[in-house]
Amino acid sequence: MYSCQGLRPIPSSTDLHSRERREGREAVVQRALSSLMFGHEPKGWNFTDTPTDRGRRFLQLLDAAAFGTPHPEPARLVDEFELPGRHVDERAGSPDFAVLCSDRMLLIELKAERGSHTPGQCERYLDLARHHYSHHQIDLIYLTPTMPAKDLHALPEGSRYAHLAWPVVLPHIAAAWSRSDHPAERELTALLAEYLPALDQPRNPRMPRPTSVTATSANGTEPDPAPTPASDRAPVADRVLRVAVRVQGDRCQRGVDLPAEDLETLDAVRIQVRDLLRPGPVHEGTRITHVQPWIWRAATSTGKPLTNTGRDTGYEMRLSYYTAPFADIAERAQ
Repeated sequence: MYSCQGLRPIPSSTDLHSRERREGREAVVQRALSSLMFGHEPKGWNFTDTPTDRGRRFLQLLDAAAFGTPHPEPARLVDEFELPGRHVDERAGSPDFAVLCSDRMLLIELKAERGSHTPGQCERYLDLARHHYSHHQIDLIYLTPTMPAKDLHALPEGSRYAHLAWPVVLPHIAAAWSRSDHPAERELTALLAEYLPALDQPRNPRMPRPTSVTATSANGTEPDPAPTPASDRAPVADRVLRVAVRVQGDRCQRGVDLPAEDLETLDAVRIQVRDLLRPGPVHEGTRITHVQPWIWRAATSTGKPLTNTGRDTGYEMRLSYYTAPFADIAERAQ
């Protein structure tokens, strides 16, 4: 799991409001809650730490609201929790939070928009968690704006599920932090007291996020040309192929800085790029036969991040040259 040297302070409400235009309302709520529970802003996806006493109190109140009796054991909290796919062609899952105990895992998935509900998402998280943590009780709390309750089509054995709306959760946030001795915690508590009820209202239009792909060679000696204006940018697939041509030619791995809101999105892009490269496409006169994507992880991979995404999150997609043709590798993986 990804950690960092030094801790970021709890962000201000002004900072979180400024992020809304770039990242959306869900990112604001997740970052506010994670910062309150950790007592500092997390850095990177799959970041783990022990919640503060107030953070643990909130988690116990939330647990009790969902399942009746909170788990008594001290726990570790993970922000943007990684649930790997069971094989290379299966997309990973990334619930917003995971609370880890020796015999239980509590997953928490947040939604700030009614329309962002994805059928089957919660079932997939429970299924992946049951696969990777077969000896744990697996529970999931689904937190959303006020909306009809979403039942699951199937619930794995040894699992529980609860759907709570933000108005139910807001008093527990106040109980945990409204009387905090830390001004930054009180500020975020006040922010959420106004922000969460507003999630029942239609959101303001978001500024579109530009689609771009930049690449850096592993030795840092061959940066890509400066990005072209948005109106002239090639599609993402074309830009990925341009990077793959360079990797095919000099056998030097490169990080690809793709816009991804979370780990799950990044892994979905990896699968899309894998499918793009699998048939050996020809680009700029070069057939790409030995290049495939993979996810670099700061916690388990060697070297340093090559992209802004890697530096910020601890994860990035890379393209590497493999001695065996990609088609042979893909066939063996099936």
